[in-house]
Amino acid sequence: MNHISDNKKPLEPDLIQVELTSVNAVDKFLLVPLEKANLGEEPDIENEHFSLRLGSRPICINLLDLFLKQSQSVPASLNIFDQYDIWLINYGVSIIKTGGWQKIKQLGLEISFPSGPDDIRVTIISNMPTTSFKTFAGAELVFKANLELNGQASSKMEDIKLDQFIDLGYSGKLSLTNKSSANFSLQFNLLSPQVVSTGIGDNHSEWIVYRDQAPLLGDQLFSQTILIPKDIDSLKVKARINCLITGPMGSFPVKLAGEWNELTLWE
Repeated sequence: MNHISDNKKPLEPDLIQVELTSVNAVDKFLLVPLEKANLGEEPDIENEHFSLRLGSRPICINLLDLFLKQSQSVPASLNIFDQYDIWLINYGVSIIKTGGWQKIKQLGLEISFPSGPDDIRVTIISNMPTTSFKTFAGAELVFKANLELNGQASSKMEDIKLDQFIDLGYSGKLSLTNKSSANFSLQFNLLSPQVVSTGIGDNHSEWIVYRDQAPLLGDQLFSQTILIPKDIDSLKVKARINCLITGPMGSFPVKLAGEWNELTLWE
């Protein structure tokens, strides 16, 4: 089970390079030392850069399809699958060790599904990771969760067998819990134990990863389950990265917001 089988496959593991500088600052005047600040003039800013990467082809898994491939029968209580599909969508973000990476205080990822009158109806069921789930600190900080067939996540989990899992990229692993239950185990590494997310029940969501004791550096997987009408042939979503730094004026936070990128989930 080390492959995606007949689920929607990413075409190529392409990466979108995201360079955040003073141009992306919500208030660029906060990047100027107080003794040099003049709100009536264009600020003279030393243009430090922050390099990040966003995976352009998220790995998408139809939970019902995966469950049925294990020779399972759908519980009668889950008749929602007569009209809807539930998908696990996995996004990857990397903070690169270059430029001002040590100044990053928090990393944000925003996800927005189209919401016009003619667009596909998308409802976010669960976002992972969140701080409310138990994490394990050993050699690495790990997020683990139990994922039910209905897309709900809980902190009750079982260990993933090393030889029986789907590789989600960015350290992510997914496996069927056992033959008698409609549950999956999900796990991946964390950059920090402090994570919050919003957007449950909506079509727009955001994760914020706060810096803890160690700098924010490396790869982070963000996963969510979504509810959509059955048998949708193609689906796109917009994603953007932001980060928070502390400007030269001291304790004032400066948010750097990237541009929106359209991602193809499948087609």
